[in-house]
Amino acid sequence: AGSRDFIRTRLSLRNGGLALNAQGTTYGGYQDASGYDQQKATLRFDGDRGEWRVTSVLSASNLNQETAGYIQDGKAAYKRDSARRVNRNPEAYRDANSVRAYVKFARELGTQTLAITPYLRSNSMVFLQHYLPWQSRESNEHDSIGVQASLSSVTDWGSYITGIDIDVTEGELTEDQADAFSPNQPAGIHYDYRVDATNAALFGQVEVALSETVSLQAGLRSETSDYDYKTRA
Repeated sequence: AGSRDFIRTRLSLRNGGLALNAQGTTYGGYQDASGYDQQKATLRFDGDRGEWRVTSVLSASNLNQETAGYIQDGKAAYKRDSARRVNRNPEAYRDANSVRAYVKFARELGTQTLAITPYLRSNSMVFLQHYLPWQSRESNEHDSIGVQASLSSVTDWGSYITGIDIDVTEGELTEDQADAFSPNQPAGIHYDYRVDATNAALFGQVEVALSETVSLQAGLRSETSDYDYKTRA
């Protein structure tokens, strides 16, 4: 606990290769009608499945924030305690959440190490653009799945790694406005679009030991991207 109604709670549990860490935070804010509530949690598993070493991680977060506006009480307002606490935009807010998950499989192949990591990500956020005179609202979200695979080794002369990255993603954004502000900022939807994208890459990196204190690194990456953009409004 702390000043301005700041409270943070943590939880940590462990059983063998399974671990859970979570925390929740509440903050009353410095300005009037400001502050936030935030929750985070991570679940992790480490273990062996046959010849594979397995690491699994699932994490999530949630944020509900009263963002507050800028100080607008004239020159030297920062010197007055009452002015510093004034919030001219009590309606401002931001709500965001995210989820991440991956499973890493790793095993030895002779003198090399093979690692394969499929993953997924999901994010979303809604916020009021209170810093604009017309105060539009933006909603955006992004979801993706992918895999990273690599083959690496440490040798007498140095080390190397080579692999692939593949990511398939979709994202969208909407901006709307409750009241008309001008002909350029009418009420209703301003933006509404979606993007589907695929990215793939091949990479390699070599590190050569030139002496006990000096090493040389060289890397190469080739990447391709394909996307489809759709305007819905």
